[in-house]
Formats: sequence, structure tokens, C-alpha cells
Amino acid sequence: MNIDFFSLSQDARTSLLNAVHALSTLGTYSEDQNRTATTPFLDTINVSLLSIQIETANWNNKLYEIIHSEIPSGYFDEESAHVLVDADAFSRSAEEMLRIQSEATFNSKDIKLATDVLSVIGQLKVAVFKLRKSIENVIKLEMRMQGAESVDEASFDAMADALTSVRKSKTPTVLH
Repeated sequence: MNIDFFSLSQDARTSLLNAVHALSTLGTYSEDQNRTATTPFLDTINVSLLSIQIETANWNNKLYEIIHSEIPSGYFDEESAHVLVDADAFSRSAEEMLRIQSEATFNSKDIKLATDVLSVIGQLKVAVFKLRKSIENVIKLEMRMQGAESVDEASFDAMADALTSVRKSKTPTVLH
């Protein structure tokens, strides 16, 4: 299998890093500067959000493609497993960095954030979580194909439920 199939796109990697950086800079402004910094922050986060949501949709499509292929196990080999682990590690790291940055921002008594900024931070955290879960679903399928997990009816029902919920969450949300 082509290892690029299971790698995060460069656009998604850049967007994750830009979002973490943008959030980390919120605490560096005084209250007056923070009002001025809000618009570029929202623009950066909205672009990142869209990119992350597109990447999540791509991972959901990959999962769908694998499940509905004639030979799902043909998608997985040793190289693809390593690339999957890298994609998972990158998304988990970004999620953790966002968690740390947002907690520090929310806990700071010096930083007062507008409602739209708080909202977009929440949307960003949810989008990154969905991306990580999409990658995780592909990894779980790969493990199932390798026989590492027992395959029973309940796990297939859970996968079907996961796919249904993922399809419902494909609609990107962008604040203006």
C-alpha cells in the first residue's frame, strides 16, 4: 500500500501547528492589544478548523474505502502501520498541546476573552478530537485485520455506530 494513504496531509500538520501557536500567543497581549489580536486569531483558527475538518473527512473516507474494499487487509503492511502510528502521535500531540494552552489561557486572570474567541477554541478542540478519533478508528481496523483484537458482532456494531456518527459530523463549521 502507498504509505501516503495513511499519512496526515501537510496542510493538516501545518494547520494543527498554526492553531497551537495562535492559541499560545493569546496570553502575550495586554487587554487592549488582545482586542486588536482577536481578528487575526479568529482568521487563523478558522482556516485551521476548515483544514482539520477536511482532513477528518478524508480519514473517514479512507476508513469507508477500506471497509468496503474486497481485500481490506491489503491496505495494511508494516510500513503503513508505522505511518498510522506517526499520524496518531502527531494528532495526539496537537490535542494535548491545545489542551495545555487552552487551560493556561482560561486559568489566567489577566486574559479576558470574547465569547467568539472562547467558542472557536472549543470548536478547535472538538475538531482535533474528531481527527484523532478518525485516525484511531483506522488503527483499530488495522489491528482487527491483524488479529490483535477479537472480532465479534458487538465490535462491528460499534464500528457501524462510529461511522454513522462520523458521517453526521462531516459538515464544517466556520465562524466569520
